[in-house]
Amino acid sequence: SGSDVFWSGALDTTAVNLGNVLGVVALSVVVTLVARWVVNRLDELAASRAAHRALLAASGPGTAVAA
Repeated sequence: SGSDVFWSGALDTTAVNLGNVLGVVALSVVVTLVARWVVNRLDELAASRAAHRALLAASGPGTAVAA
């Protein structure tokens, strides 16, 4: 018997099995890896754009483009 604040008794615990838990863990790992990959690509893109802007600025005063 638990507190009614934390346990209503309406949750069907038979649906919670090892397969479901492992599925949720695997899904969270995949989402984390994809998010990390996207952030890394955005960082690389920002670095590439900064290098390109520096190259344009160094090539001459009339060729620099406002970004």
